[in-house]
Amino acid sequence: MKITCPHCESTIPQDRVEVSNDLAICPVCKERLELPSANDLQVIENPPDGASFAEDDDGMTAVISIRSLFMIITIPCFCIVTIAIAVCVYIFFAYFDKEHVAELIQVIPFLLIYAHLTYKTLMHTFGKVVVESRDGKCRIFTGFGKIGWPRYFKWSDISEIYQEPPYYQIVLKGKYWHLEVSTDPMGIRSKFLLSALRYMKVEAEQKK
Repeated sequence: MKITCPHCESTIPQDRVEVSNDLAICPVCKERLELPSANDLQVIENPPDGASFAEDDDGMTAVISIRSLFMIITIPCFCIVTIAIAVCVYIFFAYFDKEHVAELIQVIPFLLIYAHLTYKTLMHTFGKVVVESRDGKCRIFTGFGKIGWPRYFKWSDISEIYQEPPYYQIVLKGKYWHLEVSTDPMGIRSKFLLSALRYMKVEAEQKK
């Protein structure tokens, strides 16, 4: 890996790299640079199935699929619940009576559960997490297709990145807030995304 000092733009030779401490010392300006860990680099260079990492002059992008074996459970449940709700709606309107309109309120909890099940089914089937790092800023998108939840922040606001068991959530901790990113339920790609985020943070800090 070629290491360039962000302060004087000199190339740092390998003999000035302290692998054990993840540090490099520029031979020209003597600046000490924090480097991505060897473990993070190894994980990024060998992404698991359903994960990818790309780096170019404009920035870095990491993508993981949230698709999991849970879809084997959620899809049949989703189909059964959909049929059940369709039957209930048909019966209600077929025998509609103004005196029973108030009973519709009892259906609301079931509709909320259905909406949650729909979301989980789509995420376990088509879901993804996309992380884009550009000019010291980051965008994390969680969703399916173009439908989802984007979150924005600056790397300088992040003090710590770690994984929170047992739900395979990755936490980006800021000074006054923290951001949680849900990954695949099986945890197969969580380690990859954690390493990618740590790498992006170190690289962004070097390019200040």
